[in-house]
Amino acid sequence: MTFNSYEFLLFFPLVTLIYFLIPHRFRWIHLLLSSCIFYMVAMPSYIFLLLFLIIFNFGAGIAIERSKNRKKRLIFILSICLNLGVLFLFKYFNFFTKNVHDLICIVGLGSISFPVLHLILPLALSFQTLSSISYLAEISRGQMAAEKHPGIYAASSLFFPKLINGPIERPQDILSQFRELHVFNDENLLIGLRLMLWGLFKKVVIADRLANYVNEVYAHPHSYLSVNLFLAAVFFSFQLYCDFSGYSDIAVGTARLMGFRLSRNFNLPFASKTMADFWRKWHISLSSWYNNYLFKPIFAFGNRHRNRTVIFALFTTFLLSGLWHGANWTFIVYGSMHGLVLIYEYLTRNLRLRILNDRRSWITNIFSISCVFLFSCFCWIFFRADSLTQAGYFIRSIGSMNLTHFKPSDILLPEMGYSTILISILFIVLTLILEHKLGPEIDKKWNSAFAEIAFCASILTIIIIFGIFFSNIFIYSKF
Repeated sequence: MTFNSYEFLLFFPLVTLIYFLIPHRFRWIHLLLSSCIFYMVAMPSYIFLLLFLIIFNFGAGIAIERSKNRKKRLIFILSICLNLGVLFLFKYFNFFTKNVHDLICIVGLGSISFPVLHLILPLALSFQTLSSISYLAEISRGQMAAEKHPGIYAASSLFFPKLINGPIERPQDILSQFRELHVFNDENLLIGLRLMLWGLFKKVVIADRLANYVNEVYAHPHSYLSVNLFLAAVFFSFQLYCDFSGYSDIAVGTARLMGFRLSRNFNLPFASKTMADFWRKWHISLSSWYNNYLFKPIFAFGNRHRNRTVIFALFTTFLLSGLWHGANWTFIVYGSMHGLVLIYEYLTRNLRLRILNDRRSWITNIFSISCVFLFSCFCWIFFRADSLTQAGYFIRSIGSMNLTHFKPSDILLPEMGYSTILISILFIVLTLILEHKLGPEIDKKWNSAFAEIAFCASILTIIIIFGIFFSNIFIYSKF
């Protein structure tokens, strides 16, 4: 079940109504069963895999808490290995064996055949793995006590607003909310509905509309001119942002309506002046996870040589970040490029700060923001491409773009007209302006009830008129 489906349109109001009608002590049962139904609509058989991992991690957390020294560390390591092993089996096994086979053939050591596993990657497995690792790590570090109530742990792990694509919450934050008594109130209703409508607007009005152009160009890149490919790369940046931030807004709004507070996942990333700043504002919960459970442990392990350790930690973190997104060399290149540019920013930070502090102006700000945006678009070519060959063709074609022979009609697809593109650009600009103006107020109560109602009514009207409904899953559901 997805947030932009007919099923969810019926599922969520019913779940919320029952949640507030039943006694507090039974609510975790209701949310656990509802979350299982939410998942099973899409992949019924794989719910047992998720439940197995939840039971295992629940027991592992208690075992880690009760153990000491080497035994504690051993249980923690083995638990992490099992979680990563399941993810590897479903997501990376065929990719790994294929590359090992190719390497053996290249070095001339004969040929070894590996089995090919015909497995479908379960929805939510990647996000669940990260959440499980953070839970076990926090217990191992002594930052939280292991959850003793198996039902509450299961309900928090499968909590349907964040189940498929996050946000990845700190375990102590989400677990504590399942013990709080949530009372229905107008503030949560207004904020929740506003966020849900805003997220749905970004998904069905902008992301899915841009997807028509992007998917067509990426499916047949040789059939289009360089300007088409450049426009597809730029459009994909906004498609990805509106798709994923739209999901996050709906998730936060859905949870908020029931009284739960999930963390914000995006904070004006396209206003970033450096790539380091970009990653503090883009997919914030995942970036925080990488910082807490990858970068900092790697840095602490080798902090005797600070610069070399930072460089190694940055590159390793973003290499693994790219690989987490998928078993393809395109994602490895995508992550590596981000790692390299962040290393560059780290090594040149003092020089750049000195220059910018001396000559700070709106021109330098626009230049910095433009550079970050264009570099992001460049990296997302690898993120979106099916192969390195396709990504290479995009880059070569865009690099040889000649605007002297460009005609506006060149950007149009057979089923698209000027109006479609202009509407998309108009709504992109509207989204960026509104999010910049509202800032954190997007998830706070406004002073005027009239403004709340007018905003929601306007967004709902735009959704009904311009929305493309129930046609595309959310992009991050693939990861």
